[in-house]
Amino acid sequence: MPATAPREMAASDHRAAAYESARERIDALLDSEDDWVAAMATVACELHHHFEHYDWTGFYRVVAPQLLKVGPYQGGHGCLSIPFDRGVCGAAARSGQTQLVPDVEAFPDHIACSSSTRSEIVVPVAAPDGRLLAVLDVDSDRLAAFDETDQEHLEALCQTLGEQLNTSTVTLILSRAWIGKPSRFASLRGDVRLDGWMFGRSPSTRSYLQTIGLRRGRETNRRKLQIFSKPLTAQ
Repeated sequence: MPATAPREMAASDHRAAAYESARERIDALLDSEDDWVAAMATVACELHHHFEHYDWTGFYRVVAPQLLKVGPYQGGHGCLSIPFDRGVCGAAARSGQTQLVPDVEAFPDHIACSSSTRSEIVVPVAAPDGRLLAVLDVDSDRLAAFDETDQEHLEALCQTLGEQLNTSTVTLILSRAWIGKPSRFASLRGDVRLDGWMFGRSPSTRSYLQTIGLRRGRETNRRKLQIFSKPLTAQ
């Protein structure tokens, strides 16, 4: 652990100071970072190794209506999918409110992804317009491990993440069947969905996809093309 953020601080009266230290490190690492996955992975890693009372730390992404899928995390295996109507993560996604649970056994419909989990805090990550993008889930193997200090600092962090994630980079992989065939791009119907992100159905979107496909497509059978859209619309 970095000397500026000893793990022992999390179990002392200086938990708030430990969060401030963690936040400084996270902000420095994510300065100018606009990749959603990189941001989630960095936050999960830094928080997990910064605090002694954290046992599992990670994100669940909104990938479809009423459905969360596991994202970057630290700790043992997480549940792969969680519907909005199940468990602590589902309650946070459904209500848009932080869930601070001192005893998971007393929480209705708790999903036991790990038998060692005793308490949990789940914080929504929302875009500035209120659209839910993900939830940050932190489990502990101790009863009542989390308090208002955890909630305050994690909510502030997730608010910043939500603002950053509204302008992310998405990678489109064009298969061989699409290369050099503008009619396939022109015939796109409905929204273009890529790894949980959704681009609008406007003619300009189809035209842009067609243009970059024709410019780059002949170079190789599979080409990764980065598309920048501000803002992206999360599904």
